Amino acid sequence: MNTNGGIKQFNKYLYILIFIIIIFIILFLLFFNKKSSFTLIDGDITLKFNEAYNEPGYKYIDKNGKDLTEEVIVNNNIDVLTPGTYEITYKYNDEILKRKVVVLEPSSYKLSIILNQNITNLTNEDVIVDYKVNGETFKKIDLIDNKNVKESEGSFKITENGIYTVVAYNIKDEKFEQKIEINNIDKEKPSATCVATINLKSGDIKVDAKDNNKVGKYEYFDNDKKIFSSLLNSYEANQVLSDNILVKVYDEAGNYSDIKCEIIDKRYYDPILPLANEEMVFKGETDTFKAYITKNSGYYLTRIWVKDAYNQLNKAVSPDYGIGLYKPIDLLKQEMNKKNLTDKLIVGFNASGFYLKDTFDAASVNRYPAYDRTSVGTIVINNGVVVRNAYNYAVKQWYLTGITKDNKMVVFEDNIASTTIEKEQKQKWSEEVINSGIRNTLSFAGPVILNGQQLTKFSRSMPDPENNTVESLQMICQINENNFVLFTSTSANRKTAINIFMKLGCITAVNLDGGGSRALLYKEKNSTEFKTITGGSRTLPEAGYFTE
Repeated sequence: MNTNGGIKQFNKYLYILIFIIIIFIILFLLFFNKKSSFTLIDGDITLKFNEAYNEPGYKYIDKNGKDLTEEVIVNNNIDVLTPGTYEITYKYNDEILKRKVVVLEPSSYKLSIILNQNITNLTNEDVIVDYKVNGETFKKIDLIDNKNVKESEGSFKITENGIYTVVAYNIKDEKFEQKIEINNIDKEKPSATCVATINLKSGDIKVDAKDNNKVGKYEYFDNDKKIFSSLLNSYEANQVLSDNILVKVYDEAGNYSDIKCEIIDKRYYDPILPLANEEMVFKGETDTFKAYITKNSGYYLTRIWVKDAYNQLNKAVSPDYGIGLYKPIDLLKQEMNKKNLTDKLIVGFNASGFYLKDTFDAASVNRYPAYDRTSVGTIVINNGVVVRNAYNYAVKQWYLTGITKDNKMVVFEDNIASTTIEKEQKQKWSEEVINSGIRNTLSFAGPVILNGQQLTKFSRSMPDPENNTVESLQMICQINENNFVLFTSTSANRKTAINIFMKLGCITAVNLDGGGSRALLYKEKNSTEFKTITGGSRTLPEAGYFTE
């Protein structure tokens, strides 16, 4: 019997049995003894002061492999504004996990406030101020329009200029202030006045504006249509303006006022120039005054253009009126010095006849010696001032000529005899002349053309113009508001003058005396010397002149 072989066979089966038992135990442990899994993602955490805590995560799997993470109860009492060590617990039934969280001390308790306004230029709107508080320990902020605001960033509104303070608080309730000055709010409209001048072919608008800060742009409207926009307070239009001009005046903040313009109607006529075949003796031109003196056969024609006849037709009078007489050149020199006209262009002429005893049929004048050396007529007005108002004893049938404020040449006639019985009537006529508003009177024998029509009947001192007698005379006519013509004869008669005036289209023409009284002078700009073209030898109480 082989004993060793049996033993070996037995050991073989024993090893197999042990192996099976081990496999069975392993399988038992794997399938019949499972446990749940409860874990934290990451471990303990350290936070800076006021740093937000973000949960890293956790997981719970039961022994059957089911995910029950959502059923875990988390207890978190972290206050990131309070330094210290905190513990977060995660619990599922009796199983508990813990995470330690440390909140560090702040690096500083100091706060800083930054303030920025959204508009820095002048504005007519409210200003929005953006704020931001820097600092770990921020707790709240008091704003201009809101208190106890928890947000460290935001904005608030300012409605008027001033110095404003915002206050921020840290966790210790310490205050931190920041001021901001707002000075660019402007809700006040500008004020202004406006004048629009209407010319014949153009227009001129001028604005005088004021603002509490600064005036900005101007918008110009004609009959509600915008015609121009500019930073300038004036506009020269190359078109005829209407009488409905409005200007919008803006300030730099955007406020504006609608300004209705005052209208000045000055539709100027173009100058009437000499003909090519006329001999030019003198030519003077400025923006407001143009004079052309030409020599013709037996006479001089002086064409005059003025921008404002009412103010540019003037008169120089004797300084001792009623006593002394002067040559026209001397009267004009006195006037030049008196009114500082050295830099002005001037054309002078005889402005009137004058009383001389025994020359005129004026018996009443002989009773008043002072009137021996005064202008013919009952009234003398110089520069808007009444120099003489002799309504009770001047001669009858004399005329006065003057320029009204609308630049029209008018003729006043005194048809009343010089008796004291008619004193009241003559006074009434005198007041009519004075109240017309003319600045200066020219006087002598009267009109030869009225309303564009040649007169057929003339005063007793003026012979019938059909008489071709050669005379030394002087006459003036107005063609329109801007154009005048002086006729100064050397060897021509009134018929010639009247024919010329009618051909030129004169509306009104009057006689300014003749003989030794006629005078035609001129002075160039920036000169003190008057030059006499013709006449001027007789002494007179007055001399008329046009000037720029």
